[in-house]
Amino acid sequence: MRRMSKLCGVLAPNLTPMKNDGALDLDSYARLGQALLDVPAINGLFGIGATGEYVRLSVDERVELIHVLGQLDRQGKIITANAGGTPTTDTLFLMEKVAEAGLDAAAVVLPTHVPETNTAILDFYTRVNDVGIPFMVYQPPAIKTHQLTLELVAELMELSHFVGLKDSSRDLMLFSELCYFFGDEISVIQGVEMLQLPALVCGSAGIVGGGANLYPGLLAKLNTIFAAGDLSGSRAIQHEIIESWRKIVPGNAFRTWVKQVWQEKGVIETSSTRMDENKPLASPEQLQQLLALLDLGETPRV
Repeated sequence: MRRMSKLCGVLAPNLTPMKNDGALDLDSYARLGQALLDVPAINGLFGIGATGEYVRLSVDERVELIHVLGQLDRQGKIITANAGGTPTTDTLFLMEKVAEAGLDAAAVVLPTHVPETNTAILDFYTRVNDVGIPFMVYQPPAIKTHQLTLELVAELMELSHFVGLKDSSRDLMLFSELCYFFGDEISVIQGVEMLQLPALVCGSAGIVGGGANLYPGLLAKLNTIFAAGDLSGSRAIQHEIIESWRKIVPGNAFRTWVKQVWQEKGVIETSSTRMDENKPLASPEQLQQLLALLDLGETPRV
């Protein structure tokens, strides 16, 4: 039995709305988070990750976002928040804030500020474990060092609060082995939606993909069709996911474009971002294409 059974399914790495001056828009953050949680196809939120622009957020700003996440009506769904990618003392502080907010678990980015050895990394995660709340290891695609290994994960399995990991490496050999050796006890989550189907074949517990901000219904549909044993239908849905993703990444302004969709829907105020600054907005024609991709399974409460 997995250590945290509800750490599974379609987890939306929710965007971080910002005002035109670059300040956090906490009201919009709350509305968007709630809108996503209200979608039946979504099993929970994966907050303050790469999609949420964590690398451009201060510790104080992340505390504010964690507080907002804690105020949402989660309706029995799971909410995790990334506390990592910072100096160790800040990571531990943010984990304490995750606990105070009543969130289900913290995600922790594999550290690059410690030596790249299993001993040093395990020491870091032992301190994380000592905070006393569930945590999952999170490796964003931009980080190329401190990669997950079977040997490291085997050692992490000795930590009582280690409940899962999100692998965005695109290494299906590694992912398959992670599922095989550890997937019965922890939630091994695929972080690349273009690999959702092969990940399911390997035994993936869930998917965290940026497209969940736009078409979570499509991601959930793949899970359902695969579970029913329809491999041909599953391949068709995986192809549709790939084609959908291709429509939201031209110009390398994913966050801006998806924020434009939610702005058009009246959920957030602006499409401002820190990560994609100076990137072109979607044209009116492109925005209509994105709106056509919107698949929530049901109209959310906003």
